[in-house]
Amino acid sequence: MKKMLLVFIPLAFIFCLPQTVFSQSLDWNIQFLSGKTQNSRPIDEPIKMENGDELSLIVKAGADCYLYAFWYNSERRISVFHNQALKKGTIENFDGPFYITKPSGTETVYVIMSRSRQANLEKLIDNCEKNKGSRLHENNLYNEIINLQNSVSTVEGHYGTPTITSASTERGSLVTSFTGQETYVTAISIEH
Repeated sequence: MKKMLLVFIPLAFIFCLPQTVFSQSLDWNIQFLSGKTQNSRPIDEPIKMENGDELSLIVKAGADCYLYAFWYNSERRISVFHNQALKKGTIENFDGPFYITKPSGTETVYVIMSRSRQANLEKLIDNCEKNKGSRLHENNLYNEIINLQNSVSTVEGHYGTPTITSASTERGSLVTSFTGQETYVTAISIEH
């Protein structure tokens, strides 16, 4: 009886731990491409572009995850351009190309990668899609993105630790890699 009790206690402890103890961190890569030649650009500082310039994004998931991507333009309007689960190894091409348009200012691409589904974020995305053009719903969605960004921040200003690396890819060699967390919110600023 004592042997069984000794085995049961450690097993009960292991099975009662929160699931996050067993979850893996999410590793992923992103590549920002700009111009007609689609050159790789670093995303750790504001990217200078001109009206009419083209841009594309490529994201590679290192684990099963959820990818949410948004465009917050210089008029403070938000658009959803990705909202779905990805399987490990999936390469998602946002090949647009997307074009930088007037008015001049700062535009931000928000990329959220998470091992877990973001139910509240998805609800707000649905509300925006059902109420196209509603400033109220767009503002609610934007505020949720910023709240999520603040909640995953480990150090002020850093929302996951990016590593800029060189990797041989079809469209250039500059890739930004993220590793070590379960959720990331990456803001890519574009000034034009």
